[in-house]
Amino acid sequence: MSTSLAPHLTAFLREHLPSVRRASPHTCESYAYAFRLLLEFASQRLKVPPCAIALEQLDAPLLLDFLSHIETGRKNSASSRNARLAAIKSFFRFVQYRVPSALAQVQRILAIPFKRTVRREVAYLQREEMQAIVDAADLNSRTGIRDRSEPKAARASQIVSTASAACNITAPMLPNSITKGNTVSP
Repeated sequence: MSTSLAPHLTAFLREHLPSVRRASPHTCESYAYAFRLLLEFASQRLKVPPCAIALEQLDAPLLLDFLSHIETGRKNSASSRNARLAAIKSFFRFVQYRVPSALAQVQRILAIPFKRTVRREVAYLQREEMQAIVDAADLNSRTGIRDRSEPKAARASQIVSTASAACNITAPMLPNSITKGNTVSP
């Protein structure tokens, strides 16, 4: 007997992610897009429409082929592949409580490893380099004013109140700003 994928996927995307997990709208959209890609791939591979795909048909070999397709066929990076795999694993962690008969399948899927990716090295600026960047902005032009106030996540009052004394003197040098509620954020 096969288990319909549709009600579980709908519950996962519409109820579980936004309400139970309190995932951001961006995460919900990213997960939905991952499943759109997966359903397109599975539909072509299995030669059935997406609404006819059964949960049991999404097995580890099919998912590994899908992840390979993402990297080779779609020319995505390992990071994109890992993002799609994270969505799939999250869904199957959800499914394991709803469909106990699929536990062995879920275990095999959850065992699929993420690919190692190269982490970009974070370069830190010395105090003189930070000051040179701040001083380079031409305050007589709109773009200079914009460039001077580039930290978009901070409020204007936070930028104004950030003094050079708020910067760490030891590496890594990061400015601290006092946020609303007097919390210090690096």
